[in-house]
Amino acid sequence: MDEYRRTIDELEARACLWWPASVTKKEVSTSIIPMLLKSQDEFLSILNLCKQRPDQVFDILEASRFPPNLFLKHLAVLADFGGEKIQRINAQFESVFPSDAGSSSRGFNYLWSGETFKYQFLALPLNSVLNNAKLKIDGHGLLQASRLDDMTKDVAMVLLHGSSATNPATAEVLAKCEIGVLLGKPKELATYVRQKYIWVS
Repeated sequence: MDEYRRTIDELEARACLWWPASVTKKEVSTSIIPMLLKSQDEFLSILNLCKQRPDQVFDILEASRFPPNLFLKHLAVLADFGGEKIQRINAQFESVFPSDAGSSSRGFNYLWSGETFKYQFLALPLNSVLNNAKLKIDGHGLLQASRLDDMTKDVAMVLLHGSSATNPATAEVLAKCEIGVLLGKPKELATYVRQKYIWVS
C-alpha cells in the first residue's frame, strides 16, 4: 500500500491543474444558453419593430445597443446554423449564391411581405475562413459586445431571409433560415422562438 501513498507535492506534480481543452470547450458552449435565454425578450422586441422593410433590423439593432454578435448568435441558434455550416457557406459561396450572368456583384433576391427584395453582400465571401470565432459568436467572443460590421450584416441577412430566396437552389440550402418571414408579427414570432429555445435548452 505504501507505493500508492503520495505527498501533497508529489500529487501536485502529477495532477492536472487546469481543465482539459475538451472540458473547457464544453463549459463555454453550455454557458451560452443562459445568456441567450436572458436576452431573448430584448431580441424579440428588436424583431417585432421591423415592420417597414426587411433590413430595418440593422437600424433598430444599432439604436437598441443590443450586442450585434449576441443578436447573430440568436439567429444562428434559431436557424440551427452552426460553425461548420457557416464555414461551408463561405467556402461554397458561388454555388449557394450564384452571380447573375455578366455581373460581378454578389447578392440574392428574396421575398418579404409579398415583395421581392435584393440584398447586396458587403463583405462575403471572405478569402479566409469564416467561422464562429471570426464572427465573435463563440463562447469567448460573446463575452464582449462586437460592432455591427459588414460581415455581421451579411450573415444576419442570410440567416433571416435565406429560406425566402427566389433562387430555388439557394432556398433549399438555407431552408431553416426562415425567421425573417415573421418580422413584425409578435405572436407568431414569440411562439416560434420559444418553441425553438425549449428544444435548444
